Amino acid sequence: MKKIILLAALLTMIAACNKESAPATTTSAPSAAPAAATPVNTVALKKTGTVIEPVVIRAKPGTDGARVKCTISGFTCAAEMDPYCQSGKTSAAPKDAGLNFSARTAEKVKVGKWENYWYKLNQDETGITCEGEAWVYGQFVKLN
Repeated sequence: MKKIILLAALLTMIAACNKESAPATTTSAPSAAPAAATPVNTVALKKTGTVIEPVVIRAKPGTDGARVKCTISGFTCAAEMDPYCQSGKTSAAPKDAGLNFSARTAEKVKVGKWENYWYKLNQDETGITCEGEAWVYGQFVKLN
């Protein structure tokens, strides 16, 4: 009797799965395409700066930008000392690192208690190589 009950339960579950995976026959209006990324208004500049506190390197200006992995000339990344270190690459520029910038946001951006610009790293003229575009928040950089 237990085998029959288990078999019936199994068949009921299989039938329910088949109903859920059957293609829907209703039609609806096509969904809107995902919104395109908002373009960032920038101001071109050619400046250098020094990191005054370790600063996270991001793929776009804003704390919602993904961390970008970078190799920084003269800086050896060690996982036990740098929580952002993975495979010799870091997503945080260390204190005293020299950076070159090619642009900044047109407007200052409030992050926590600070209000400052985001600066785009110029990877062609510095000892830093990142996996894509790289930005740092100006609060942690002293411009020269």
